Amino acid sequence: MSATLATFAQTSITLQEAIRQSQTVSVSSQQISTNIRTIEWQYKAFLVDYKPQLTLQSTLPSFSRSYKQVVQPDGNIEFRAVRNNYSQVRLDLSQVIRKTGGTVYLTSQVQMFEDYDNRKRIFTGIPIGIGLQQPLFGFNALKWNEKIESLKYEENTKILQESLANISLKTCEQFFACLLSQADKELAFANLATNKHIYKLALLRFDMGKVSKNELLQLELEILKSEKAYLQAKSELQINTQSFNSFVGFNENLETSFQVPDLDSAFTMDSSRTLQKALENRSDLVTAKRRLQEADMSYDKALRESRFSAVINANLGLSNSFTSFGQLYSNILNQQIVSLDLSIPLIDWGRGKAKINMARVNKELIKYSNEQHLLSLVQEISTYVALFKMYKQQIQLSKKAEQVALHKYEITKEKFMLGTINTFEFSIASQEKDQGSRDYVNALRNYWYSYYYLKMLTMEDKQSPQAGTP
Repeated sequence: MSATLATFAQTSITLQEAIRQSQTVSVSSQQISTNIRTIEWQYKAFLVDYKPQLTLQSTLPSFSRSYKQVVQPDGNIEFRAVRNNYSQVRLDLSQVIRKTGGTVYLTSQVQMFEDYDNRKRIFTGIPIGIGLQQPLFGFNALKWNEKIESLKYEENTKILQESLANISLKTCEQFFACLLSQADKELAFANLATNKHIYKLALLRFDMGKVSKNELLQLELEILKSEKAYLQAKSELQINTQSFNSFVGFNENLETSFQVPDLDSAFTMDSSRTLQKALENRSDLVTAKRRLQEADMSYDKALRESRFSAVINANLGLSNSFTSFGQLYSNILNQQIVSLDLSIPLIDWGRGKAKINMARVNKELIKYSNEQHLLSLVQEISTYVALFKMYKQQIQLSKKAEQVALHKYEITKEKFMLGTINTFEFSIASQEKDQGSRDYVNALRNYWYSYYYLKMLTMEDKQSPQAGTP
């Protein structure tokens, strides 16, 4: 970082150098990099749910000492002291089934119950057991969540990449704000020096009676205007530079100069290719696909929850119960458990049908919304491609106008010094010269802003119109 600052402290900064710096060192870029790592870990944590899960559960111990009511043969109730302990250890290995939404598992467990009052101890265990829990005709959240979370990960990643491209756009804005302030400062300083020189000549001509008092006062007023403009431009440049340095990642008090970027007339922008890259790289289309998948999921859920559903629970294994732990794994008995749970909506007063219709209408609405958003994206890209081409032509015209205005100013200044024109004509030429310089910088700003805006829209790492683009 210090080496980078030292380099920039000795040389002027180009637009591309500023963008490279902001995309790698700035606080905004570091935040985006952190957010990218965050969503990567979030997606990895989600994928873990679909892998085999090994779980150890235990209760060691669960001691109880209390009074329990006991009903006597004659109907009376007595409260007797009860002291017991319950302990259990269970090891489960489970795996979800994505396509069916079920779960298959292996289990092994040991339980111990100890009655201190009656001095009894019982061990119960399942050395090995295999089971299946499988919904039938129901909503499969596992399948839908896998599809949607995958799209969310892709969507969020692209959104953050677009945010990184947006840093280039903001850097471009701040760079040209500084460049325009720098141009204003240089123009004001040059005008101030010229006006002071002309004023000295006018004083000599005033003594000879060739310049009126009114013209002399006008020149003095021009000096005051130039001093005011110089102080204002200097203050604006300092403020804009501090804001630029803070955003890009430089020292806020670093004195910097800004180099005017050139134009490569060979660079072109094609609407069809730009649109194709936008459709391939933008997050908008992934967002549209994700929203449509969520609508399909809501419709499928509403449809299945309004119908008959069932859940099969099956368990096959070995079990035993003895008063000693050593006998628990001898003379093991088979254990089979099968159950079928049914859910049949009989009367819901049209609630299921209403949910289905709501989901269907919402799906159609999202479809139309996605189509409208796509049309807006196409229109936006076409507009900015047209603007980019127009701004490119405006740069050439503005450059020529700047040269013409500067040439006219030099001629007008010479004539004014010779006394062939008045102060008003010289002031007009000076204003046109300053405006020509500002118009050229503004034309460059519009050109480069449209370029980086299109880059943000398409997320394509295009070759820059100027060498050295990040």
